[in-house]
Amino acid sequence: IQQALLEGYGIIVFNPNLNRLPKRPVPDQYTRRGFMMTDKPSPLPRSEYDDIPEHSNPVMHTVSVWDQFVSRHARAKHIVIVAHSAGGYCTMNLLKERHTEVLPRLRGVAFTDSVHSVMPSDPEPVRSFICQNAINWVTSEQPLDTLIVHASSKGCSCLSAGHTKHENTSASCQTSAFAYLAMKINDHQQFSGNC
Repeated sequence: IQQALLEGYGIIVFNPNLNRLPKRPVPDQYTRRGFMMTDKPSPLPRSEYDDIPEHSNPVMHTVSVWDQFVSRHARAKHIVIVAHSAGGYCTMNLLKERHTEVLPRLRGVAFTDSVHSVMPSDPEPVRSFICQNAINWVTSEQPLDTLIVHASSKGCSCLSAGHTKHENTSASCQTSAFAYLAMKINDHQQFSGNC
């Protein structure tokens, strides 16, 4: 987020993992523990939560945020997406469901150790876009940006993120991902003559 701000990007952060809210205030024991703590209490039972309308699962969240915020309020002509892990799956579902709205503004996608797939049944414009305008930086012992595989079931080339831990791939490939996305924006601007 800091690098995006420094480079002049507007930012909308999707959080497809947050799809419900507690029905009553959460006890202190749940808020004082760090995410990685091993002695944190068991999660509250599902009955203690209410689903957020139009956000009851990660895909619905992603489409709803696009519909309610990005498509209505974001003035950007050039949109890029960074999608980590299951965020790639959500991004692919957004593209499948809203490709006629999203693709005209989308310039590139930087997946980071994404779990998405591109299927033959996906709309052809989505398959084509991902093949030409997306890279998935994946966990690997290889140096950063080493080609791991050309377009695979992910539909795009997979490059090494330069790290072997899933949760560190975004930070490890940050410089490469930003350079790639900037190139995709610049390529589109030069081709179309837009600034």
